[in-house]
Amino acid sequence: MLIFRNRHASSLKHCSHLLALLFIFIVSSGALLAEEITFTPEEEAAIAKARELGAHVLELSQEDKHLEVAYHLSDGDVTNERLEALAPLSRLIVHLNLRNKPVTDDQLALITGLVNVSKLHLEKTSITDAGLDHLANLKALEYLNVYGTKVTNAGLPKLNSLDSLKKLYIWETEVNYDGVKAFIEANPEVAIIPNLVVEREQLLAKIEATKQEKAAAEMKLAENTTQLEAAQAATTAATAEAEATAKATTDKEAQNKTAAEAAATAQAAAQAAIKAAEEAQKQADAAAQAAIAAIHKAQETAKAAALTGLSAENQKQAAAPKQEAAQKILAETEAAKAASEAAKVKAEAAAKQLEELKVQTEEAKKQLESTTKTLEELTAKAG
Repeated sequence: MLIFRNRHASSLKHCSHLLALLFIFIVSSGALLAEEITFTPEEEAAIAKARELGAHVLELSQEDKHLEVAYHLSDGDVTNERLEALAPLSRLIVHLNLRNKPVTDDQLALITGLVNVSKLHLEKTSITDAGLDHLANLKALEYLNVYGTKVTNAGLPKLNSLDSLKKLYIWETEVNYDGVKAFIEANPEVAIIPNLVVEREQLLAKIEATKQEKAAAEMKLAENTTQLEAAQAATTAATAEAEATAKATTDKEAQNKTAAEAAATAQAAAQAAIKAAEEAQKQADAAAQAAIAAIHKAQETAKAAALTGLSAENQKQAAAPKQEAAQKILAETEAAKAASEAAKVKAEAAAKQLEELKVQTEEAKKQLESTTKTLEELTAKAG
């Protein structure tokens, strides 16, 4: 294990030394490269002339002295003179921008010597397939933009010899699916934009998905249509039922009105009947009370009779000796009753006479009061 660790540490140290040496080499190479790109007097003069003719000439960076030349921001067309002025700079120019200028196929022959160009803008120019023949010598070309030109399927194979090409832009050209497919088969490492093959595959997939969506939508529509028809039928039936119900309700309301009137009449009759029943109930209650009192009285009498009956036999013998005395007393009682009745009659006559006297007395009082009043009036008058 210790030996393995020592060997591992030694390997890491060796790799670190190699990385350090590689870094120094890269930095040194960059410095040498920067030192190597030194403009010659002829190149200095060519840069000045190109700028004088309207070209924008810029160094890529402070470290990289390669040039980017652009005419798309300059006034006027790109003339042959302007393109010919770039020939002395073939060692330096890596980016060339001619977009939005009416550059022709023949004019592209003037840049065949710019063999170090890696990025070429030809969008919105007047070139056709014939102009692409003049690009065969640009072996360093990595980026080519022919957007908005008249390039067709026939022109793309002319780019097959450009081994460094990585991106090709063909928007709004006459290149179609077949041309892109053939170019991709010959140059699978090149990204062609737009990629009509991929777009077509995506389009076909979208079409298939859309067909499925359409089929589903048609099925849904059929289901909805069936449901709608059923709903319409149900609505029609419901409307008819509602109308029938409304008519029945109207008829019922009329019947209810008649019934209500009859009920009101019956209610009045019922109230009268209730009142009569209450009166009858009162009479029945009075009769019942009288009957209950009579029953109680009868019960008391029966009870007394029962008690009397129980003692009658025992008292019969004892009562016999006294019977005669009782009869005598009865006779005396009858006489007393007669006398009492006579006294009662006499008392009633006396009471009647007393009442008459009271009346006479009241009349006399009234007469006295009247006379007294008259006297007072006369006395007052006599003064």
